[in-house]
Amino acid sequence: MARSFEQLGVFREKGGDCQRVGSIAQHDGVLSFSYDAAYLISTDAAALSLSLPLQNDPFVRKDARTRAATL
Repeated sequence: MARSFEQLGVFREKGGDCQRVGSIAQHDGVLSFSYDAAYLISTDAAALSLSLPLQNDPFVRKDARTRAATL
């Protein structure tokens, strides 16, 4: 049985510290990823992948499971 969730935090490890990068959310079976505003303005912000460039707008896909599984 698949587990469901509403929102999960996404973090990256850098120099031994965890930094919040954004969040993955699920609503009505649709997954989305959004970068945190504080991360976007940080001097060391970097895109998680080529398919998730830094941007303010959320990435929304009905088939986002494939993309989310690669994070």
